[in-house]
Amino acid sequence: MQLPGRESRFTEPAPTDLRAAAEAAADAIEPEVRPPFAVFGHSMGAWLAFEFTRILESRGSPPVHLFVSGRRAPHTPERFPPMGDLNDDELVAELDRRGGGMAPEILANRELLALLTRTMRADVRAVERYRPIASAPTLTVSLTAFGGIDDRFVSPEELAAWRTTSSAPVAVEMFPGGHFFLHDDRHQVLRTIRTVLLPEPAPAV
Repeated sequence: MQLPGRESRFTEPAPTDLRAAAEAAADAIEPEVRPPFAVFGHSMGAWLAFEFTRILESRGSPPVHLFVSGRRAPHTPERFPPMGDLNDDELVAELDRRGGGMAPEILANRELLALLTRTMRADVRAVERYRPIASAPTLTVSLTAFGGIDDRFVSPEELAAWRTTSSAPVAVEMFPGGHFFLHDDRHQVLRTIRTVLLPEPAPAV
């Protein structure tokens, strides 16, 4: 899912409302997908994937599975102070301190950093403003929550809290690494996704 403000859509304003972004994504993607399909979202994308799945479920075309990664369950309280209104240098420094993962060559390129900061600030504001709809129905699709063992953004308890967001089975899988664990061990993450979606048949007795 390529959001405005990224890649070929870089000139478009990045969204600051996750629910509206999920609605727009559902409108665009729903006509193009056929079951069975699964949804995956990391960090801010986890909440976006959650809302996207909830919308598709309400329309009668849910995925078979939702994978959320590197993000606390949406109903858990925020542990960090807001940073959406920090100046550019403070925002970049705080993002790097909390999650790391910024390449040194990007941090050293002031012109490129200034362009990227616009989208990063929009992402931060989208996350800080997001509140799940308390009265919305619980999901009925199965769900797996991924986390990094050393992720300072998300505690194991916050990850485990995803279990209350669906009435279907919810599993939690932990991987070595921090917030960007999926880049460090991409193959293991993909193997786990494959195992969930395509489990080996039980041996014949």
